[in-house]
Amino acid sequence: MVKRITADETQAWLKDYFKRRPDIGLGKAIVNLALNRRNPFESEKRRLPRRGFLFGAGMFLSVVSWFLYFNFVR
Repeated sequence: MVKRITADETQAWLKDYFKRRPDIGLGKAIVNLALNRRNPFESEKRRLPRRGFLFGAGMFLSVVSWFLYFNFVR
């Protein structure tokens, strides 16, 4: 007969699995979206932000600042 696995056992197994695999997850996806690719031959070198991400973040901040200015300051 097959042993039934409880929800707590499943959650513990998944947490352990994701702790052993730090290369997957939402955090890594966001970092890879915002930063340039890592050079496998220069792994110690700092990764710089992408130009498109900086432009988008700047545009988002300007829109938010204009929204706050026209709605709360004036």
